[in-house]
Amino acid sequence: MSNTLLWIIASGLLMSGKALTGGLTFQLVGSSIERFLLPLVAFSAGALIGGAFFHMIPASLEGGRENLIVFGWVIIGFSLF
Repeated sequence: MSNTLLWIIASGLLMSGKALTGGLTFQLVGSSIERFLLPLVAFSAGALIGGAFFHMIPASLEGGRENLIVFGWVIIGFSLF
């Protein structure tokens, strides 16, 4: 098997495992769901923000600005967040 195919399979399994986490929360009842709800919401919010943020970095680099300025703003944004 090629190295690329192994990466595709591993990534697919990892993403399936992450999606299964949401389905398993429906099986929890009572106090156990309250214990896991906040970390799961934090995980999903971080995944959405990270996905949107990392998709914007290449677009900002193509905008004609210098890389040092773009990454400086990235560091400032992470620090303030």
